[in-house]
Amino acid sequence: MNKTKQQPLKNKFGQYFTPEMVADFMIGLADIVPDSKILEPSCGAGVFLDLLQKNGFENVTAYEIDAELATQFQNVKYESFVTANIKEKYDLIIGNPPYIRWKNLEENLKQELATNPLWNKYCNSLCDYLYIFILKSIELLKDNGQLIFICPEYWMNTTHSVFLRNYMVYNGYFEEIYHFN
Repeated sequence: MNKTKQQPLKNKFGQYFTPEMVADFMIGLADIVPDSKILEPSCGAGVFLDLLQKNGFENVTAYEIDAELATQFQNVKYESFVTANIKEKYDLIIGNPPYIRWKNLEENLKQELATNPLWNKYCNSLCDYLYIFILKSIELLKDNGQLIFICPEYWMNTTHSVFLRNYMVYNGYFEEIYHFN
């Protein structure tokens, strides 16, 4: 049996690492071709990057705030996706964005959000860090682009996420939602 190094489940950045089987399932949902422009906004250890590369997708950009992760990939930008000045549009944005409640955010992440126009327009201190990843990702999609994230389901039913849901409906539509119990 091949043993792999066990990764920590989370850290101060709200990181939860995606099992390869789940990442492979998510990539299988994407309607993309080999030259599609793909973004992974919080690549973590690089499970999506590895699988995309193995499946022949070369036009992939990734962001990771934790410079100790995904060091084997050349296409990772080690900066915050939240404050990154991204001008490109993407056919697919895929990944497992960080989720962490406002009260548990590190002070530097709270500072980032305090100056972010999308956050200030649609969110408040009851919102989760996840929300800015969804909002910004929608802004970066090409027409008919796809956003495929795995995340907790509370954004679908809490009162303080109604603005996020409305934004999502106004700027696109839900094709499929999978609920993993």
